[in-house]
Amino acid sequence: MRFATLVAGLLLFASSAAAQEYKDATRLGGATAFYRPSLTDVASLKRMAQRRGIADDVRTVLREAGIPEVSDAVLSVLSGATSADRVTNCADASPVEGALVDCNAPVGSTLEWMSYRPVVGGKPVPSRLEKVRWAGRAPYAAFLFRITNSNRIYTFIVPKACGNVALMSVRELRAWLPRLRPQFLLRLRHRRHHLRRHHRRGRPRHHRPRRHHHRRRHHHRRRRLRRR
Repeated sequence: MRFATLVAGLLLFASSAAAQEYKDATRLGGATAFYRPSLTDVASLKRMAQRRGIADDVRTVLREAGIPEVSDAVLSVLSGATSADRVTNCADASPVEGALVDCNAPVGSTLEWMSYRPVVGGKPVPSRLEKVRWAGRAPYAAFLFRITNSNRIYTFIVPKACGNVALMSVRELRAWLPRLRPQFLLRLRHRRHHLRRHHRRGRPRHHRPRRHHHRRRHHHRRRRLRRR
């Protein structure tokens, strides 16, 4: 009985820890928003990126998150986009590198972290909220884009209500892809050398070496001798 109670207690603790891994968020915007007023279109996103202090704050957040190498690419998308493809659900979006998508993040969607600007010492300071789950009553509108760096695909999302740049997911590229390229180049180089050598001899490229024909003639001659 005690063992069963202990096991039940451990399972309850494990499920509670897993449930508490993400913190529920029910409201976006307010005093800690990265940008106000709310974003409406691509032009408003560009205005946000060009506002004084925003670029430095974005770089600070990315540096503290351990990915300062994507700062230039992220700011380039925020300040240089001219249009955005419309997708109903952000989970279904698969934009090309650096392209913007206008979508809705569903209830229950999660973020690895979300930037925000809490007031510290009387002034807003860039910071991050780790492991955020959207628990509002309805999906929220956002811009989504992807950046590839060091064999990783980073998916970022910017809620329109607050402009808080957030990391939605990180996906590793397949490790075996880079190893295939040298082998392919080696085979291609060998093939080119083979064709170039026969071309210099004045033979057509599809022509087989003469020694194959000698072997074939010798083989047929032996078969005729055996029949006799």
